[in-house]
Amino acid sequence: MARSDLPAFVRFQVLHMFVQGKNTESGWVEWLRLNFRGGSIVLEGGVGHSTKVLANEASHLARRIRGNKGGSRRHGGGDLQDEVWVVCDRDSFTDIPEARNQMRDSGVGLVLSNKCFELWPLLHHRLQSAAVGRRLLQRMLAAEHPIYDHDNGAWVDWDCVAGRSTRAVAHAIELSRRAASAGDIHGNPSTGAWLFHERLRLGSPDLEDTAIRMAEPFRRYPELLPLIDDLAEPLRNRVRLAA
Repeated sequence: MARSDLPAFVRFQVLHMFVQGKNTESGWVEWLRLNFRGGSIVLEGGVGHSTKVLANEASHLARRIRGNKGGSRRHGGGDLQDEVWVVCDRDSFTDIPEARNQMRDSGVGLVLSNKCFELWPLLHHRLQSAAVGRRLLQRMLAAEHPIYDHDNGAWVDWDCVAGRSTRAVAHAIELSRRAASAGDIHGNPSTGAWLFHERLRLGSPDLEDTAIRMAEPFRRYPELLPLIDDLAEPLRNRVRLAA
């Protein structure tokens, strides 16, 4: 079994996840939850909801956490505040810009894939640099990862691909750079899954230290700076300062 490059123990607060997809995205979050023992990754729901509904639910929870002292925990390097994240697809939704603005204003993190989340596991196998539709992308993933069958569960064996995550992050960053150069940093193809992956991989009990680690690709590639808005608070502002 291939092993992930993610650390076996990272002390986290609670990371609340709202996930649009029933199987592929939910399976990814569940795999992450099982592979991190330093904090809780909680799947809050959201399957099948529009991006706008996800934004409303996540923003409401984020505001409630900020108003609840129980959402912060004193540990090591300082207060660790719970984070709220949304995992969704660009696909054919027309409410993405409005929903993204709402999540940004509420401090919610965003993992947005264009056209769909299947791009993230595909990038563990190879780079996909041309724009592609959902169905073709799903067929491409099935060709590289035969256990995946969109019409029969749409499951990804994350244990199998985890050892290639460094490659996937590099591919995803390259796509984000190309999309930014084309005028839309969330353009097709692109995925923000690398942001959440790196948030976990580079996390530490000291939020300032985490921010310094997270800021490295933004310092190296300034065209990625708009993606800092997709990070959850309170990490977002710290990464912006470190970048």
